[in-house]
Amino acid sequence: MKINLPIIYDQIKNECNLLVKCSTYDLSINQVRFFHTDCKLQKECIYIISGEDFDLYYDKIYTFSFIINGIKNKIPKQNAIYYQNKVNKYELFDEIQDVFIQFENWNQQVQKEIVKHKNIVSLSNEIGLMLQNPIALFDLSFRLIGTAGSIPSKEKLNREWLDIVEHGLAPVDSYNIPDQDIYFFAKHKKEIYIPAGNPYGNTDLFANIYVNHELFGIVAITNLIQEISDGEKAVLSIVRDYYELYFSLSFKEKNNYNVIHYYLQQLLDNKSIPFEALEYHLHKANWDTNTIYKLACLCHISDEYINQAQIEYAYSRILRRCKDNICFIFQNNIVILYDSNEYSLHSLKEEIIKLNLCCGISFVYNDIMDIRIAYQQALVSIEYGRKYKKEDILWDFEMTYAHTLKHALADKKDFLIHPMIKTLSNYDALNNTNFIQILKTYILSGGNSKKTAELLYMHRNTLLYKLEKIESILNIKLSDLQETSREIILYSILLM
Repeated sequence: MKINLPIIYDQIKNECNLLVKCSTYDLSINQVRFFHTDCKLQKECIYIISGEDFDLYYDKIYTFSFIINGIKNKIPKQNAIYYQNKVNKYELFDEIQDVFIQFENWNQQVQKEIVKHKNIVSLSNEIGLMLQNPIALFDLSFRLIGTAGSIPSKEKLNREWLDIVEHGLAPVDSYNIPDQDIYFFAKHKKEIYIPAGNPYGNTDLFANIYVNHELFGIVAITNLIQEISDGEKAVLSIVRDYYELYFSLSFKEKNNYNVIHYYLQQLLDNKSIPFEALEYHLHKANWDTNTIYKLACLCHISDEYINQAQIEYAYSRILRRCKDNICFIFQNNIVILYDSNEYSLHSLKEEIIKLNLCCGISFVYNDIMDIRIAYQQALVSIEYGRKYKKEDILWDFEMTYAHTLKHALADKKDFLIHPMIKTLSNYDALNNTNFIQILKTYILSGGNSKKTAELLYMHRNTLLYKLEKIESILNIKLSDLQETSREIILYSILLM
């Protein structure tokens, strides 16, 4: 693992040594060596050198990294830790070597946690072992995802950390952030930076977390325990890289190819997400949180299990044909969000057939937060289509709505169906008539007998005769029915 002079200095600093100005974030050193006159100096090494040798060879070596054991005449201007008085060089070597070993062991343990991908808490516990001040991990709404490092008891916390611990978020409204640009930190890209307008008077440092080159979150540190050193700033950049790797692997494992896919999958899993963050990324993708959309779900035509490789192949084929839509994998299904006014899934029908897939389609929605309901509708449509519409492979929830409603209320039918509809149904069964269908069509036609007759391909006089018969059986006058009674009759018929 590569570290740098500020990190090394934090581990060995005492009243006898001093750090000379050097690059805080240049992590290029991975071993310590003794300097000798015939050695070829390398940028990835830090050299222990005596003050006499440093004076003698200064013009040739000053650009490399040194620990000067016993300063003499030449004072280093950069890239050096120096001791005023000489110490045992072998003990110094062992001390520096221990720092490399300590950080390498830490790196290996953190990498193991990332690979195991157990959870972010166990990863953060491992990360926190090398932190002097605790850090907080936020999403783009400044909502707390997790913390790393030792957090003191509440009595010892400053106001900023009290807000974070008690409310699970940072008071972003207190920062001097432009009203229309809460994502001001995106301008800083990968640099470590100081956020504007901290109301608490603390020293805060932020580092942006990117996943697949898209801004995902922020890791933040403040001087809760001690002042933030250059070494801790360098460690913060390492920590940020660890979290980026963790979330990148998490995305890959769940087939999320960008941040939008990640947030939508969270919604489908019924988990809360930062709405502002989703809104931000949708806007970048030329979508909006209130864009009118339908959700389509593609899965195997016969409910057979599709392995990972098969679904990824199918996804790549589908993606070519709907690049302007949001398309991702969830629960081994392909999910597509599309504007039905601009795009028709029938253009995919041939490809869906070739891939041996089928497709369920939801109602039209205009709120992205309803995506989970839309997904359930698509699944219900698929279940219905497999049973009752096997001749097709595109099944719309509008087609299955009545069936779904009946199924959902099946155990309440006796309770919900009006008695006079049961009477009329029994009459149809005994006399081989179709009065239930006639009454349903009449009510759906708004009580318009001419329109009803046309829909039933029936002469109007015949219809009027049958409507009178229905009135006689039910002992009612259809023209006198209130709107509520019409609704009860219609719903009761639908439940039959």
